[in-house]
Amino acid sequence: MTDHQEISPTQDTGTKAAPTDKIESSQSSETSSPGEEQYSVFSDGIRTYLAYLLGYIMTISTLTATIYFRLIPMLSKHFSVSVQAINLTVTVYAVYQAISPGIFAVLADMYGRRPVLLALITMYACASLGLALNRSSHAALMSLRALQSISGPATPPIAYGIVADVAIVSARGKMLGPMLSTCNAISAVGPVTAGAIALSTNGYTWALLSLPVVALICLFLVGVGHSRRRLAASSATDQSQFME
Repeated sequence: MTDHQEISPTQDTGTKAAPTDKIESSQSSETSSPGEEQYSVFSDGIRTYLAYLLGYIMTISTLTATIYFRLIPMLSKHFSVSVQAINLTVTVYAVYQAISPGIFAVLADMYGRRPVLLALITMYACASLGLALNRSSHAALMSLRALQSISGPATPPIAYGIVADVAIVSARGKMLGPMLSTCNAISAVGPVTAGAIALSTNGYTWALLSLPVVALICLFLVGVGHSRRRLAASSATDQSQFME
């Protein structure tokens, strides 16, 4: 009988090296794979610009309510109605304010943020201009307030959607902070300025005219482009298209 041959631990068997090579090659392919999809083509500078722009756009929702509250006594006197009748326009505003964001946020998901946002700002500018030029009709005042409420308060959810489009979860705070700070700062200064204008002119017209001016500036500055990731990736290799 032949003795069993002892295999030393250091001896090369020639059969167990292949799995190790496969594991190492798979690990190297996983760590060195550069094919990870880029979340957004927008640069940090453009995202910062977007944050301040969206904060400014959101003010058409907050200023509409805060400026109007300061003008209720003047409106009651001008239209020869009670304060309760003017407060009814505030109630109408609150009702439509609760409905419109859910509708237009869905439309923005379907048709794109920018077209819906531009349509809302245009609608808001027209309603605000009509509100400032209205001289005698309480019914028109109520209708225009409803139109303001349909358009203005629908902008914040679209702004949040744009932030989600262009920034990963861990970086969204860098956009939301400046966006909300801009909105809150303008909303704090706006009513004081409008109240001073109303007192100096002894009327509400010029104070309300500040709202369509804000909306027109929004129309001029809006350059959000196609913020949806799929559309942006297909056309934003040239970032100059951002303003188109």
